[in-house]
Amino acid sequence: MLNGVDLSHYQHATPSLAGISFLWAKATEGTGYADPMYAVHTAAAIKAGIVHGAYHFGHAGVDPAAQARFLVAHAPNAQLYALDSEGSTRMTHAEVRAFFAALKAARLGVKVGLYESLSGYDQGLGQDFNWVAAWGSTPPSIPWTFWQVHELGHDRGLHGPAGPRPLQGRPGGAPRARRGRCARASPDARVRPRPAGRQPVGDRDPQPRYPRPPAGPPREREVPPPPKPRVSGRASPGEVRT
Repeated sequence: MLNGVDLSHYQHATPSLAGISFLWAKATEGTGYADPMYAVHTAAAIKAGIVHGAYHFGHAGVDPAAQARFLVAHAPNAQLYALDSEGSTRMTHAEVRAFFAALKAARLGVKVGLYESLSGYDQGLGQDFNWVAAWGSTPPSIPWTFWQVHELGHDRGLHGPAGPRPLQGRPGGAPRARRGRCARASPDARVRPRPAGRQPVGDRDPQPRYPRPPAGPPREREVPPPPKPRVSGRASPGEVRT
């Protein structure tokens, strides 16, 4: 079983890649957001000599061909590509097909996959491999290349508070995925990669998806009242001695 990680801007530094066979990194979202940590995570994967893929968080109602071009512009040397289509911005079947067609035209020969949850997973939309989210120890009931094993919370499968999401893969195939994330790859997978802003709405990340409101002006520091005078000896009524 191969092990890998899925990273994005939520990981401010690339974790140790010891024992890791592949790395997925978020590259883009819609047509206006490029993940600032994509280049850092990908450079670490290249240095470690492991397979690296770039994924795009799709937006329904936005030109799918423009989204594909935006992904390639920001991740021109990725060995694998994937489209994350989920939640309130989930793309229609026609949009997904158009996205994959444009992506394959821009990067001939590079394999592309679709990330969705097992419930309602869309097969046959032009993807070369399936990246299926199915929490737990039971493999997905549909053909898969990457298996997102579980949501790992802030720990994301490693011991650090800002670690990645581990992935696992079966021997001879590409990895399956978990959400930080962990994934595994099926033995019959044959994905062989070629050698080589706007705040995101979603990231498959347990942390909040929306930007926090801007901080207000700094609060004025309260000045403590002066200390009460110390009293020594006896004092007559109404008299305070210091």
